[in-house]
Amino acid sequence: MEVVDRDTRGLSSAWRVVRHPLIAVAILFAILPIITRPVGLAVGTEIALLSLYAIAFNLLLGYTGVASFGHSLFFGVGAYGVGLIQMKLIQSTSVALALVMVLCAVIALFLGALIIKRRGVYFSLLTLAFTQMMFTIAFRWKVTGGESGLQGIRRFPITPLALSIDSPYSFYLFTILVSFAGIAVLWMLIQTPYGKTLQGIRENEKRMRLLGCNTSAYKVTAFAISGAFAGLAGGLQGLLFHSTYAQVFDWMSAGTVLVMAVLGGSRYFLGPILGAVIYVFLQYFLSSLTQHWMIVLGIIFIISIVFLPDGVASLYQTMTRRTGKETQNGDAPYIRPVGVDLAHGKEAEPGILTIRGLSKRFGAVVVADDLSITVEPGQLFAVIGPNGAGKTTLFNMISGLLPVDSGNIQVNDIEIHSKKDYQRARMGLARSFQIVSVFKGLTVFENVRLAVQTHQGKGGNAWEPARKLDGVTARTWAILDSLGLSPKAHLLADQLTHGDQRLVEIGISIASDPPIFLLDEPLAGLAEAERTSVAAMIRKLAPKHTVVLVEHDIDRVFAISDHVAVLHQGHLVASADPTTVAKDPEVLRVYLGTQQQEDHHDQRRQAEQGETVLSVENLIVSYGKSQVLYGVSLEVYRGEIVGLLGRNGVGKTTTVMSIAGALRPGGGRIRFREREITHNTPDLTNRVGLGIVPQGRRIFPNLTVMENLRVAQLPGKQGRWTEEKALDLLPYLRERRDQKGRYLSGGEQQLLAIARSLMGPLEFLILDEPLEGLSPVMSSLVAEAINRLREENLTVLLVEQAASVALRLVDRVYVLNNGRVVYEGKAEELVADTSKQQRLLAIQV
Repeated sequence: MEVVDRDTRGLSSAWRVVRHPLIAVAILFAILPIITRPVGLAVGTEIALLSLYAIAFNLLLGYTGVASFGHSLFFGVGAYGVGLIQMKLIQSTSVALALVMVLCAVIALFLGALIIKRRGVYFSLLTLAFTQMMFTIAFRWKVTGGESGLQGIRRFPITPLALSIDSPYSFYLFTILVSFAGIAVLWMLIQTPYGKTLQGIRENEKRMRLLGCNTSAYKVTAFAISGAFAGLAGGLQGLLFHSTYAQVFDWMSAGTVLVMAVLGGSRYFLGPILGAVIYVFLQYFLSSLTQHWMIVLGIIFIISIVFLPDGVASLYQTMTRRTGKETQNGDAPYIRPVGVDLAHGKEAEPGILTIRGLSKRFGAVVVADDLSITVEPGQLFAVIGPNGAGKTTLFNMISGLLPVDSGNIQVNDIEIHSKKDYQRARMGLARSFQIVSVFKGLTVFENVRLAVQTHQGKGGNAWEPARKLDGVTARTWAILDSLGLSPKAHLLADQLTHGDQRLVEIGISIASDPPIFLLDEPLAGLAEAERTSVAAMIRKLAPKHTVVLVEHDIDRVFAISDHVAVLHQGHLVASADPTTVAKDPEVLRVYLGTQQQEDHHDQRRQAEQGETVLSVENLIVSYGKSQVLYGVSLEVYRGEIVGLLGRNGVGKTTTVMSIAGALRPGGGRIRFREREITHNTPDLTNRVGLGIVPQGRRIFPNLTVMENLRVAQLPGKQGRWTEEKALDLLPYLRERRDQKGRYLSGGEQQLLAIARSLMGPLEFLILDEPLEGLSPVMSSLVAEAINRLREENLTVLLVEQAASVALRLVDRVYVLNNGRVVYEGKAEELVADTSKQQRLLAIQV
């Protein structure tokens, strides 16, 4: 085996052993009698059992992303259960502890099956409700001792060796052995494919379901495992104090374990243990000083959350300057098998997708009206149409994210419209999204490995380390190699450029070898070179796979597709080969428009170099140790439109986010109307008159168009734009004024984002990728709106990937490359110099 270790490279073998989480736990348990000597060995025993409790709880919170506010239910059942079993059934401590684990697992399975599909706060409140019910039962039931609690819990010798655990020291040894064994089991569990699947659910549950994972089943089993070990810890506490009370169930007890996990750091395996140590010591120390110790503890907890939101354990990562998931979870180094065939393996047979009479409405809005489409095996079938035509909605119905009103969907002559989304994925549907959907908190390697292990049926493997599955690892490396992502395998997906994240998403889809690919705008937001390479990769998928493609890059769609279907307002307008569709008069009318798009080049004017509205001087910005901007400088004069162009990943969005106050520069100055705003927060920047329409639109999906506009108005800061004036600028929105944002198409959402930005005291507007993913018709509407902003004498900074369009809208242009300004000049000069365009932007106008 060749070991690729980017986290522990250069460290001594001894240090590698010491830094292993289980070794750290063993050292802690060994020294607890020494560090707890001033307060008594019972405190050390309590720390050990609470460490097990916190780690068990964190299997849900930190690794599955499920917040339970009622885990004291299992802790309390364990404490009462051990006593009652020994009093009523059998006088054996070991048997009692084993039985309460089984009992808690069964209770958790039952409760989990009832409430696991409830999301967010609803799930948390339901767990708390069951805990409060148990508190009432324990407080009033005679069998549990009522308000006096259950007394006289004994520690029987451990069979079959009859080892006594009655003395404080012998019970401490017993507790640390049991707790260490439980922690070790949970540690090994999260290293298995099952544990990695839980982490995938935490990061992106929808993506896991569309890989074929029944996420509800995984969450229920994780709830049961967590409950079992929490019950074990509760049983140990009952034995420690020889008694237990109903208060072990109450809401304060339920919150204790949450405090320990968050205080220590729920994203780190050792974090909850560190939180348990800190909590117990603070409790004993503060309670000796004041009876109001919980108030002081609450203040300490608040301060910790404010300054260490990732917990105290995050200090280790900060001090060692490590990045990547492996440093947090202790996963083994990446292993690339040597001598193992990394070839693709047997390809799946391409599938047939048949849609008959498909219909869907959102209220009065028709998004699919009696659609019938057949995609033949091995075809590259493109679906195009203007924004709002129903393309993404069609994909959502095919993949199971939306129910259909009528009609049926078949894959290889098997009806699937009544099946769940994860079941459809198992039948051979792989899906990508218009907005990149990856596991951002996991590394590139782990992203693809999750998809591979799920496809190979290894996701439920809870007994074998994921790193030892050579077939999964080999397949993962093969996909990374084919995408050119192997050098970035150790990076978190969130650290990648948008283009690389798109490649990771494609890799996730490829991993499942699906008969049918559903690719939703895979080229959106990519630089020219990336668009070319990704388009070529998509073309290679067919005819080995069937590919259904939604994309706005019409030139590439027509160049690579075998068949093109055109949608408009939920209707199928045309369906034929690309050449026929391109000449169809109806397609030209509803999609491309009956006239050529207006050339906005003639509407440009050169703003006189008078008042400087925005001045950026030598801007330096870094993400951690990675510097992104190297002394960027630019100026924007009143009334002009300035373009900020460049390939993907060169620093354009970083520049505008720094101007808007969302990023803190490491050097340089930003001045707006002679006012220093370098270190302004986004709200202060907006209040001085500088607004931004961010990439991705970010409208409020549950508010209507008009509500989106009203919520953006600042009291006492009314600008020159009213709601009606904004709708006059963007009349396309007027007929949708009462429609919720979630039901708007991508282009309509972009128009709404622009209109919303006008509602504040606006004097300067930054547009970040306003044309991304838009159809030609919708792009023309947005471009027209930008020119109308010029007529209103509004100053605009336009950041855009579609440089060929942007150059016809702007007066002057700045081009970035690798975090530096490499060109500054008039837009018409760059338009006329095609060779310079090729060199700077890799485009052709």
